[in-house]
Amino acid sequence: MKYNPDITGFMSVKELEWLYTVSLEMDSIVEIGSYEGRSTYSLLLGCKGIVYSIDSYEEKFANNDNYLNLIKNVGHFDNFKSLKMSNEEAVKQFEDKSIDMIFIDADHVYDAVRGDIVRWLPKIKKLICGHDYDYPNPDFGVKQAVDEIFQDAEIIDTIWFKKLI
Repeated sequence: MKYNPDITGFMSVKELEWLYTVSLEMDSIVEIGSYEGRSTYSLLLGCKGIVYSIDSYEEKFANNDNYLNLIKNVGHFDNFKSLKMSNEEAVKQFEDKSIDMIFIDADHVYDAVRGDIVRWLPKIKKLICGHDYDYPNPDFGVKQAVDEIFQDAEIIDTIWFKKLI
């Protein structure tokens, strides 16, 4: 199975299978916003190299219990590396073009999403993508930020993606 149905989260089976499939072609992945590891699990199953899980667990939807569940759900993978910090701090630890793929699923307001894309884009070699593209929440600005930066982003369910090579 390309996902673990017992892990709490907001990803559809179709999205999890897509993440698994694209992760098969990656040697390194950064995931921003891991919650309890539903998407992280699929990325770890497919990726040959390290999957960095970046989440501060100080946001309004995540807390220390969510972090403990993340470790319980995916901590057994040899290629798992958790960076419990803001992605603004974490991005400084990566050289330009040092990561194959990034999956952005953290703060969903326009300024945050736009900032995440702009901040991380120089670090990525192959694929930039994220979640909740057209989610029906008036406070979300994912679609607006993605459309401004990538006029030709592709969509799978509510995942947006842009191939860089």
